[in-house]
Amino acid sequence: MPKRKLIYFAQGKEISLLSYYKGGIGKSICILIFENNGDNVTDFWCGHLNREMTNKDEIIDYLQKNVNKNFVLNTNIITF
Repeated sequence: MPKRKLIYFAQGKEISLLSYYKGGIGKSICILIFENNGDNVTDFWCGHLNREMTNKDEIIDYLQKNVNKNFVLNTNIITF
């Protein structure tokens, strides 16, 4: 498996949502959400998941259900 593989990307007027596989010994899913104002990023969130999600509805549903749980989303961990 490649080191990274794009799963989903969507761009709205003020929000962009990106998810991709991160490979290696195991496979995880990285979610990135950007808030933008024109050409500038005004806010950024990232999370790492172990569950496969391939569309916006699955991603949003999972995030809403797990937003306040400890150690579920592994948030704001930036890796390259």
